[in-house]
Amino acid sequence: MSEEEVTPRTQLGNIAGGFSVGQQAAVATAGAVLTGALFAIVGIVLHLSRGQVTVVVAALGLLVLVGVVYALFRAMMLSAVEEEGDPIAALTYPLFPVLFLVLALAVGLFIGVYVSHS
Repeated sequence: MSEEEVTPRTQLGNIAGGFSVGQQAAVATAGAVLTGALFAIVGIVLHLSRGQVTVVVAALGLLVLVGVVYALFRAMMLSAVEEEGDPIAALTYPLFPVLFLVLALAVGLFIGVYVSHS
């Protein structure tokens, strides 16, 4: 008798219990709405202006973009190590300069938003 391998998928299945897919989607949607309401309450309590909220939302968006670009850069470099033995070879992949430019533009836009609202 062998034990079943524990993976994130099986752990999530255990957490979901007997909920249907529709019920799980409803819980996720309700959670997002409640989180948004919580963010609004925090903003109201802290008396945040429209400009301050814009900067915070832009910062969160930039943070997410940085995480995604980092993950893709890392994946490309790992792939280059496996394929060619050198992580620098990832610089020749077409997606690398595109992601570099997108991140550079996003940082520039964030700085512009920050300066214009401070």
